[in-house]
Amino acid sequence: GNKIQAGIKKEHLQKLQRNITKGEWRIFDEFSVKKATGMYRPTTHNYRIVFEYSTVISPSEKISESIWLDLVPFNSVLSGTLDQNKLV
Repeated sequence: GNKIQAGIKKEHLQKLQRNITKGEWRIFDEFSVKKATGMYRPTTHNYRIVFEYSTVISPSEKISESIWLDLVPFNSVLSGTLDQNKLV
């Protein structure tokens, strides 16, 4: 139920992108899990998923109708008090 950052290496994008459609649920097999580091990470999760050439993407039934969007108060953005390691 938590969001996690995911990435596809440029050389694998051509093979994998045809199986990914915005707004549709998918099942992913054969991927790596690595420590999430650096500034402006898109989620607060400590790890990230890296899709490999061997990653298999399969259709899935819709599991939830949730939007999965976490907005922060605009005043928090203006105040500069947010963690700079997280993307807002």
